Amino acid sequence: MTVIVMTSSMCNIDCVYCYMKASRKNVHEIDVSAIPVLIDHCSADFDEVEFCWHGGEPLMVGKEFYRSAIRAQQKITALRGTEFRNVMQTNGLLLDEEWVDLLKDANISFGFSFDAPPEIHALHRGDNAQKVIAAWELVRSANLPVGAICVISKYNVHKAREIFDFFSAQNIRSYSFLPLRAVPAPALPPIPDNQELFELFRDTFNLWSSRENDIVSIEPLSTMIQALINNKPQLCSFSGSCPDTMISIDQDGNVVPCCSLVEDKFVMGNIFADPLAWILEHKKGPLVQLRKIAVANSCVDCEYLPICNGGCRADAYWETGRYDGKYPYCETRKLTFAYLKNQLERFGVI
Repeated sequence: MTVIVMTSSMCNIDCVYCYMKASRKNVHEIDVSAIPVLIDHCSADFDEVEFCWHGGEPLMVGKEFYRSAIRAQQKITALRGTEFRNVMQTNGLLLDEEWVDLLKDANISFGFSFDAPPEIHALHRGDNAQKVIAAWELVRSANLPVGAICVISKYNVHKAREIFDFFSAQNIRSYSFLPLRAVPAPALPPIPDNQELFELFRDTFNLWSSRENDIVSIEPLSTMIQALINNKPQLCSFSGSCPDTMISIDQDGNVVPCCSLVEDKFVMGNIFADPLAWILEHKKGPLVQLRKIAVANSCVDCEYLPICNGGCRADAYWETGRYDGKYPYCETRKLTFAYLKNQLERFGVI
């Protein structure tokens, strides 16, 4: 099970597309004293649990928060053998040597949010690009890998080469494209259309496959290639696995299908009241049924259904107002799968 924990609704920057601002009810953080219950209830009846510490900005809850989480995990491992992994998604602006040492010692891997190239980052996320890049150097000095998530709007959807060159020059070993969601943000940038997003994926694949480089993963291309080869997509939005293997918990302990879907109608239970396994067993049924409805309405004749599974339900909700609505980047996926399939056949991979 992967558990995305929204540690805090607080953030130290003001991104123009922030879904947290669009959906938050109040501004606060999880109390450190509640962490042992959080860890216990999230791990009961699971052999392996990955915690993804999210926000807001997850560094804002302070170092003792994560020390407490690791101590609680170690106790559970000693008690019932559960294995834990920890990852963090951060803007990196609060990182210092003490933070890096703590995260390294605790074996917490982390990814950065950076909307390349830098001039687009400034439009999306404010004038802090050089500070984030400095944080990357701090991380590398500790011999830790650096990865990035890059939100794509119309401002950078035509910049495949600039994005690839920038991340390559910065020795970023992996990066992910995150197409912009249609959240009700007052300054939301224009959203790319399906053809534009396909061209970004196509051009990025061509750059990646034809140049000498050290990039080991570019999502969602890596997942799509893997799915075409072995029929086993990994990313949650392709595998259709939420809420079976991935779930989110907000600052109040509410269990929701995705960290961008925190409205009352999506709350399945509270982690401080009941174990996660119990909540999912008794409450996930309606969401699973809605995904089936979405697939039945939009996907039954699609050859890529087994490796796409109807797309991201959160993206569908923000676009259509319905959890069972049509995935807005359906045509992008079809075009990209077809192109990658052709290329893999040409290379003799499939």
